[in-house]
Amino acid sequence: MRAALLPLLLVTTPLVAQETYWRPDTTQDPLRWSVGVELLRPVIDLIASSGDDHYLRVEAVGQYWLRPDIGLRLSLAYDDEQEGSEEPPFFTDSSMVTRYTTTNTTSWRLGAGITIQKRKEAFVEREKHFAPLLGLALLAGREDRGVRQQDQAYERDSTGVGAAVPGTDILQEQQDRLFFAGLEVAPGLSGPLGRRWEVDLRLPVEITWWSLLDRTVTNYPAVPTWWDEPVNFGVRLPRVYVHYRW
Repeated sequence: MRAALLPLLLVTTPLVAQETYWRPDTTQDPLRWSVGVELLRPVIDLIASSGDDHYLRVEAVGQYWLRPDIGLRLSLAYDDEQEGSEEPPFFTDSSMVTRYTTTNTTSWRLGAGITIQKRKEAFVEREKHFAPLLGLALLAGREDRGVRQQDQAYERDSTGVGAAVPGTDILQEQQDRLFFAGLEVAPGLSGPLGRRWEVDLRLPVEITWWSLLDRTVTNYPAVPTWWDEPVNFGVRLPRVYVHYRW
């Protein structure tokens, strides 16, 4: 009987050893899914909005960690901005010309990519408060942007500025619809806030290519120098995300 059990022990011993070898993987963070929102930009927008200037940007994200150090990330952002400004008046011998400019931008942006991060020390062992990360994402979206300029001339005489000159209320307007695609590289930090909450700080660097889909023009207004640039590169405002994990 003992002789018959000996081959069985020789076969099962490596299997037990194999199971023991893989057991440490269970010490990895079991919470691999998360959803979150960006909080810093809405706070800045709330403070900056006043009068004819209003700003609104909201962004939602979802993540899934394929491995402890590589995660998939999907984001969707909506941006709405409007600014109004009055330029210094232009004087002639007989009149003063004023110009009030309004610009508006509305965009939707989709991002899809990966996050590379060593999370074990911060999220499992809790030996560190934060873990450095690097995010890489492809971007695509649509933007509607417009500029509207209203000019008005007023009579001038020895007593100062008088009534508006009839027929000099001129409207100049341009509305564009564009498609854009690009790449985002975002270094940052991430750390746990308790068991199921996570804070994520990122500094996005973007390069995007723009293509005009449609344009409507009235009286050809003056536009900023960057308006028709086909390629844009820049460092964006820092972003702070809060995630719920499961």
